[in-house]
Amino acid sequence: MDKDSYLLVKAADGGEDLYMLGERMLDGTGRVFVYPFGFEPTFHKYRLDYPDKLKMGNNIFAGAMSDMFGAWVPDTWLDEVMEVCRKTPVHNYLFLTKYPQRYGQYHVPDGENMWYGTMVTKKNEISRVMYLPAGRRKFVSIEPLMEDIGSENNHMMFKCTDW
Repeated sequence: MDKDSYLLVKAADGGEDLYMLGERMLDGTGRVFVYPFGFEPTFHKYRLDYPDKLKMGNNIFAGAMSDMFGAWVPDTWLDEVMEVCRKTPVHNYLFLTKYPQRYGQYHVPDGENMWYGTMVTKKNEISRVMYLPAGRRKFVSIEPLMEDIGSENNHMMFKCTDW
């Protein structure tokens, strides 16, 4: 790939550098490379105008194929995404992470249109729900269910969430 097509950015946790694309990357036939770096963390900055292009309120699953609140994600990337959400409040924004502790470290914005979730697939992940941000709209995604999480945990888990 042409090195001028992307930037390498330092990971917030000091790990491997991350990719940032300022514009769509095309293959030799002119088709868009959806995942030009496989599933390596990549900020598709050119997509930040996407909510502006939508006419009516939509549910937007921000970072659907990523974990935007992973420890490696720079705060500046989160700042840019949250600024778009703030400027386009007609849409609902859903964020899902395996690292809900980061919601509190980042101080996620409030709003009726902002939903913060975490994923629970096993019994030992139920405690993630406790890290969902207080005073915000919260949800839990229980998929893919990898083992019985125990019905005794349902009350605790669901009283902490809105959806």
